[in-house]
Amino acid sequence: MTGQELLIFQIETTASQVERAIEGLSDSDMGHKVSGECMDIGSILEHLCECRVAFLAESAGNKHNWGTYQAPDRSLAGLRNTFRELTEKAVELVKSHGSEDVLKHGSDFVVLHDAYHVGQLCATRFTFDRAFDPYSIYKMPTP
Repeated sequence: MTGQELLIFQIETTASQVERAIEGLSDSDMGHKVSGECMDIGSILEHLCECRVAFLAESAGNKHNWGTYQAPDRSLAGLRNTFRELTEKAVELVKSHGSEDVLKHGSDFVVLHDAYHVGQLCATRFTFDRAFDPYSIYKMPTP
């Protein structure tokens, strides 16, 4: 497996975990957070979209100004769609430009961010949805 193939697998795997962490939620759940200082579910999803925007920008040699991104639609469906579209663009970039910088930026801005924040999504969800199984995120994506 090449570094390029590994990064694509990791992007798809962590994105799938994010998707499973929010599966079954509604717009009314987007404001839930673990505590006053933490991001709510909607903010986490928007941040993960921003991480993908930063990956695409930085990989193209541009500087991303963190904290400036605003999702075009902050509803659950809108954030999910934007997340999916940006994930597809990230995968396509890795497929077409597997340079060392692209691999590093993809690992940092997408994979590591997803892994970090999927834990927050699961913990937040569990605070208001005790039926949620946090281990359900580990189903492997279908090739």
